[in-house]
Parts: sequence; C-alpha cells; structure tokens
Amino acid sequence: MKSKTVLFTLLAVMSVGNSASAAEDDAAPVDKNETKRGPRFKRGAKWTLLGHGLGIPAYLLWMTTAHEGGHALAAEISGIKVTAFKPYPHFEDFSLGRRFVWGNMATERVGTPKQEALILAAPQITDIVFFTAADLTLTYGLDSDSAAAPFVMMGGMICPLVDFLVNVNGPSAANDSTRWGQLVGMPKWSIMLIGDALAAVAVWRILHHGRAILFDKDSATESPAPAITVTPTFSPDFAGLALAGRF
Repeated sequence: MKSKTVLFTLLAVMSVGNSASAAEDDAAPVDKNETKRGPRFKRGAKWTLLGHGLGIPAYLLWMTTAHEGGHALAAEISGIKVTAFKPYPHFEDFSLGRRFVWGNMATERVGTPKQEALILAAPQITDIVFFTAADLTLTYGLDSDSAAAPFVMMGGMICPLVDFLVNVNGPSAANDSTRWGQLVGMPKWSIMLIGDALAAVAVWRILHHGRAILFDKDSATESPAPAITVTPTFSPDFAGLALAGRF
C-alpha cells in the first residue's frame, strides 16, 4: 500500500499545477501594468490544500471501499454470493499464513473464467466511471469556486486514478490486472501500455481542474475544456472500454 500512498500524495501535489513558491500574497493589490510572474493562489487555497492533505487517510479508506465494492458488485451481478466484505485495514488468514491487508472481499465459490474476469476488472471499471463522472461534474455542473469542487477532484478523480495506476502497473502475480490478463490471454505489458495512456489523459484533466480550483482566474489563462468520455462495454465474449472525445 506504500505505492498507493506515494502516488496519491504525488498526484495531490501535481494537481495544483505549479509550485507554491510562485504564488503571491492573496491580499496584495494587483497592478494591471505589472508583468505576471505566474499563477496566484485563490484566497484560502493553501488551507484547502492543507486540509485535504491531512485527509489523505480518509481518502485512502474511500479508495479501498470503492475498490472492494467494485469486486463485490461484479460478483453479485454474476450471481455469486459475497460472503465477506471488509474494506478496511486488517489481518487476514491466507493459505501462506496470516498477513496484513488494506481490504478484501470473499465469495462463496469461484466463478467461471468469464465471471472471474469481470470480477477482477470491476475496480478498474469503477475507477473510470467515478473519474469520468467527476470530470464531467467539474466541467459542466459545478463551479470551480464551489466548496465542493476540491472534494470532487480529490475523491472522484485523484483517488480513482491512484487505484487505477496501482492495479494496472502492479507487478505481483496476485495483482488484479495480472490475473485478468492471464484469464483473457493478454500480456501484462499491453495492459500497462493501454492503462498508462488513459492515465496520462487523466493526469492532464486533474491538472486542468486543479488550476481552476486553486488559482485565480485572472492569473491563469484557461482554455476550453475538451469533452472526454470513457464508457465500459460488455459482450458475451469480452469486457472493454470505449473512448470518445472532442478536442
């Protein structure tokens, strides 16, 4: 879980778009004739960053709940009963011994290969759905000055992206994407390539919204936001994603 914490912290810092040293005093008057030296934090933005930084443990708990919830929901949809749902840190007994986990779920039986593939892919699909919904909300439904905007960006964009990156790039044989690739016959490198390409777009969207949420509009030129939609697609033979956008 250290990798999740590192990635989460890194993305939280990247979302501001620029170093804090580039910000000027919020209360200082702005001279229109003065050459702009960089974006300026909005009033109270530094406290917003501090508060959400201190809230990282709560965001990690939310991230684990969403991940395990994706597994559980997919199992129920597949007709497999969920016997245990523990989306919180604890010790769990496994065949190789007792070890610490950040969350887990268990089912009454092992499903067919197609059912297992859906259950393993569910958290990544959940991440994409949450991220897309938050992106569209911040683009079209919520003002960047709203008190709710930072929560939507952190909980709806940064958390799902961290979970997605950890699972797509995780090298462990027990990793969800590794096991999914083995079931569908897809090499790990191709899963990482596709996943990281989607993540690059996601990072760009986080930077875009972070700039609008944290910095004064008159000190940061904003360009029209492109519309990007990633939609899960399913058929009897496969599960995949459809990417559409307007640039």
